[in-house]
Amino acid sequence: MEGCYACPVRCKKRIRIDDPACPVDPAYGGPEYETLAAFGSNCGIDDAQAICKAHEICNSQGLDTISAGVTISFAMECFENGILSLERYGRNRAPLRERPRHAENAGKDRPSPGAGSFAG
Repeated sequence: MEGCYACPVRCKKRIRIDDPACPVDPAYGGPEYETLAAFGSNCGIDDAQAICKAHEICNSQGLDTISAGVTISFAMECFENGILSLERYGRNRAPLRERPRHAENAGKDRPSPGAGSFAG
C-alpha cells in the first residue's frame, strides 16, 4: 500500500495482473471499495480481475469509476426491466458505441452526461 504525500493512512493500492487475456497496469492503482461496489455487486460481477480492468479503463479515460459503474448498473437494470432493448441498441456492439460518446468530455470543462442522459 502506498499513500498520498504526508498522509498517514497509506490506502492507495497498486494492482498488477500479468494475465495476457486481461492485463491490469499498476500505474492506475487499484479499485477502492466504492468502485468494487459499483462494478462488482451493483453489476452482478464477482470477478475481481474484471473489476480491476474496469477501474483501469475508467482511470485511463479520466472517468469517475463510481459514476461509470453505477451508470452501467442502471443501464443493466433498465435492460432487465424492458426499458432498454437489443432491438433499439443492437446486440454486442452497443457498449462500444456508447462509451466514447460519454468519455469524450471527460476532464474537459463540461461533464459527461452519465446517468443524467436518462433523465430526459
